[in-house]
Amino acid sequence: MAASIFISYAHEDRPRAEQLAARFVSAGWSVWWDRQIVGGARFDKATEKAIAAAKIVVALWSRASVGSAWVRAEAAWALDKDKLLPVKIDDVDLPLQFFHVPTIDLAGLDIATDAPPLLRLFFEVDRRIRGMYAPIFISYAHEDRARAEQLAARFGIAGWPVWWDRQILGGPHFDKATEEAIAAAMRLSARNGCARKQPGP
Repeated sequence: MAASIFISYAHEDRPRAEQLAARFVSAGWSVWWDRQIVGGARFDKATEKAIAAAKIVVALWSRASVGSAWVRAEAAWALDKDKLLPVKIDDVDLPLQFFHVPTIDLAGLDIATDAPPLLRLFFEVDRRIRGMYAPIFISYAHEDRARAEQLAARFGIAGWPVWWDRQILGGPHFDKATEEAIAAAMRLSARNGCARKQPGP
């Protein structure tokens, strides 16, 4: 069975790629990451097959990978196929081609923890794999983020998925993602008989 997640990384970052892959697997997702499984002439063919079958390509940008022609090629292919989910694991400038792509910043973080950026990564992976949004959308001002987070946590405790963290995405994808989240929440509400009734004339 093909893996849902393909991790693109530089050889020097293998320990961190392995650690992140383990987190994904523990969350129930299948992952292709171990390039030592195949070698020789079969390597390119096996990699191309795995990346084509994956739903998400997580590109790990680091001091080593920004100069890796292989990682750049995989990321460029994934970007063209709308599969790319870039993640910074070092404080580096991204290659120019990927400047505009929303990137989750894990630089300096312990991947074994549940730091907020890691939770954002897991949320985004889950959303893309399942193609689903939450039935609750919280609209709030930036100044009210702390209270929005507190309310979202209460919803989560009650077992209700919530879209609230606007820091998951940014740049040109922000408006589109927000519009999709609102539309999905409205569809789910209507499906469950919770749609707002329009006032009569």
